[in-house]
Amino acid sequence: ARTLSRLRKEFQRSSFTSSFTTVEEWLKSLDLVIYSKNLMDNGFDDIDFLGGNILEEDDLIEMNITNKEHRQKILESCHSLP
Repeated sequence: ARTLSRLRKEFQRSSFTSSFTTVEEWLKSLDLVIYSKNLMDNGFDDIDFLGGNILEEDDLIEMNITNKEHRQKILESCHSLP
């Protein structure tokens, strides 16, 4: 049962990420497209480079993303990216 659960989560993760080709599309899906310029201006302009826990809360604060809930939503979604 654990293996099936793990496979299901992996499938959901890959389905989630495969539907986005740009950072802007990804942020739109989170209802946070207002931050696309913040990310793009700071070098986060490729969806392929947002996964792998590369983005941290301090980075988002430096990008002037001041809303804590928005930062958490972005970070949680980043963790789902490959």
